[in-house]
Amino acid sequence: MKVLVLCLLLPGCIPNTLKAQRCLDFNVLALMGNLEAPGVSANNLADCRTSVNDHGQTVIVDYGAYLEKLDTLINQKMREFTLAFQSTMGGMGQMPSGQSTADAQALAEKLKSMTPEQQKAWAVDQANQRMQASPAPTIQDDPATASLVMKTNDIGVNQLSAVNREFAAKIREVISAKADALHKVAAPDESGCPQVGKTGMHSCACVNGVDGKYWQQMVAIEDQYDAQKIALFRTYLIKIKALVGQVDYNIGKLNYGAGIKTKELQKALFAAQQSAFGTGFDITSAVIHDIHKEGADLYLNEKNSDKMVYNLSCEK
Repeated sequence: MKVLVLCLLLPGCIPNTLKAQRCLDFNVLALMGNLEAPGVSANNLADCRTSVNDHGQTVIVDYGAYLEKLDTLINQKMREFTLAFQSTMGGMGQMPSGQSTADAQALAEKLKSMTPEQQKAWAVDQANQRMQASPAPTIQDDPATASLVMKTNDIGVNQLSAVNREFAAKIREVISAKADALHKVAAPDESGCPQVGKTGMHSCACVNGVDGKYWQQMVAIEDQYDAQKIALFRTYLIKIKALVGQVDYNIGKLNYGAGIKTKELQKALFAAQQSAFGTGFDITSAVIHDIHKEGADLYLNEKNSDKMVYNLSCEK
């Protein structure tokens, strides 16, 4: 989703080749009802689909139906925005003849190959070029309509982006603090475990017991910092929903752009909706995935240690 969001959160990051553009017929705020705060590590593992391998170890097959459903929703709406975007390209003399959907897909692949910083720099450069090259638009709509469109664009693009950047910065602080705390946990020392059997290897009960205590500490730290992430998630979800709700309301009031005559205003309203969707699901979904996956992975190691199958370099 990062390629989509990086472009759409930037003012003016809408190609000049767009024809008449109507917003998509759905409510972003309603879709955000699918964003649910994760639980503790043990619950996140319980949500996963698992199997048992030949060594008796529990392994994660996937991270569960909820994340699968969330990813499907995001990807589906991204495709809808992309198709709406591509359907309005061409016909304004801004692209060479023969430009097609394949060219748009090639551009998307190029963006995917860039780092987030490179993507942002590219988007800013493109926006600046268009601003310099484009003449001032002739507004064909009444002042009230134009004002509401630009207000909606400001909320969807600028205000939501600012809140999302603040949210991301606070999450990065928690991630950094968690990494430091995890790094300070001493690695398990199995040297004190007795050697058993003809192989002279350490006892499985002992080494897995030592490992289990290590993973228990790691899970406790994970849950401690996940609680901070969840608190931030809930706080910023409220802020983001409040702004997204304003965008949805204004778009509905403007009949999804159906009656707007000025192409630049159509683009601005469409950009507001795209940005509202991108921001609504950007950091929020990343936090959900992070907590679900990292917590489940760590708790799985503790569980396998308890079953005495985490460390197989031992003698039963």
